[in-house]
Amino acid sequence: MIRNIKGRLKGKNKVKVGEIHNDEDAIKEIAKLEKAMQQAARDLQFEEAAVLQDRIRGLKRIYFLGLSD
Repeated sequence: MIRNIKGRLKGKNKVKVGEIHNDEDAIKEIAKLEKAMQQAARDLQFEEAAVLQDRIRGLKRIYFLGLSD
């Protein structure tokens, strides 16, 4: 399943979301977002961490469960 996901999260750490063409790209993007989410939580930026967590869940639903929102 190939999808292009572009976006930018607003906040202190500003995580750029890259293009995802395959499962390998999705895994890398999820790892990057998880790292940013953990950093946001350490920085007490809980709203940003929650937004990142939602992005991660959405990517996992699309690429690993085959579900779309």
